[in-house]
Amino acid sequence: MPLGDFVLSEWIGKLTGCLQEFVSYERHLESELMFAQHQIEMRLGIPSGASHDSRDSIRQRVSRYTFLGPRRQNHQSEYGEYISQKLRALLEVLLENPGIARASDYSNGEWVFGIDLGVSRVNRFQMTFMLQSLVDYALEHSPESAANDLAELIQKGDEKDLSIYSVVLFRGLHVESRYDFPSGPSVVSFEEARQYMSEDVGHSLLRENGVTDDGPIGAVVSRVKWGPVFVPVGHSMEHDWPVSSETFRDDALLLVDLLALTHEVRVVSAGWQTNGVERQIERLVGRAPSFDFAYRYVSGGYEVNLKSPTTPAAFADGLADCAQLYSKMPRDDVRLRLALSRLASSLSRTGIHAAFDKIIDVAIALEVMYELDALRGKGDQLSLRARNLIGRDREDNRWIGKIAKALYDMRNDIAHGTLPGDTEQAYLDGLRLGRRTLGHLTHSGPPSDWTRR
Repeated sequence: MPLGDFVLSEWIGKLTGCLQEFVSYERHLESELMFAQHQIEMRLGIPSGASHDSRDSIRQRVSRYTFLGPRRQNHQSEYGEYISQKLRALLEVLLENPGIARASDYSNGEWVFGIDLGVSRVNRFQMTFMLQSLVDYALEHSPESAANDLAELIQKGDEKDLSIYSVVLFRGLHVESRYDFPSGPSVVSFEEARQYMSEDVGHSLLRENGVTDDGPIGAVVSRVKWGPVFVPVGHSMEHDWPVSSETFRDDALLLVDLLALTHEVRVVSAGWQTNGVERQIERLVGRAPSFDFAYRYVSGGYEVNLKSPTTPAAFADGLADCAQLYSKMPRDDVRLRLALSRLASSLSRTGIHAAFDKIIDVAIALEVMYELDALRGKGDQLSLRARNLIGRDREDNRWIGKIAKALYDMRNDIAHGTLPGDTEQAYLDGLRLGRRTLGHLTHSGPPSDWTRR
């Protein structure tokens, strides 16, 4: 078909029809095979194979599809001959699309094309893999979905409207819906994030960083646009990579600490970053493993649970506070970053000494933020400086003084080996004092002279 005569809706219809022939044929064949197996089992007195998975059987066959280009006059099975014929017809329809046609080439007995997935590129990718994957996609969804999704992929790619996600996972907080931080990354649900990473990557990110508890999983993500997907075989693959944020990982780790502090729950980052495109895109072009049965996860020394509970959940006020702190936090202020890290890590303390570690964490964070002088009584100095910096009224000042004394009495006891009894309330009050202080310092900065406070 000449390119000037190309009509997208007609092409989608023809592609749907081709894929429907595969789906109908494979499902009918599977029904016949199951019936024949059942007949043999009955004749031999063998219990029926009730656990047979017809969907897996079909996809196994699709994964072995081969396409040899020009028809060969060799001895081929009836099934193989039929599939080769249909694959040739499917290829002819695909090549009617100008975008695919421009990217394709036939040489050395096979059809190849160039693909650019933003984070990976292949100059000569075998068309057979795409044919297999389209049939598999049509079996999983529908022929109409496969045709329409491929057409949309080509269009969005030409418009450079496809997304690459940089992802850092965390455990401890459920995210119901996307929250975009101004001039920064976003926090999304694990369900959204996992569309941009394979199951084994999700397992690896959490397992290799020791984040193995059963708490909810969320993600910090940054999105970059790219396109097109189909590029000429001779296209240069060395230049024009999509530009991603150089500070994303540091920004993500900062956000995770802020989420912990503003929600007062344990939130732990997996630490490592992965980059990927939507798995559906990889499926459509045949670049990603589409046959899930061949890639089931096998646990190693310990298993990582990828089920994500819904509690504790992020809430509007906590996210708003997080956004405000994130926007004001000076990225080069080592002291504030250290204080935040200590406050956040206090929420993650476990073990028999967790209660005492929490007190020490909060005390260190307050010492850092208030620049306490080791030569003077730190409890009294903390009380004075905190009242002058963030005190609202007489009652609030009394509360600050009480917290400073209790916290530093416990800190000194722990430092000298005398372990205090009930530390929980002192810890929670100290944590909230730390949070208020951090909020003030990020918004207004420290006083010019602490010695006067």
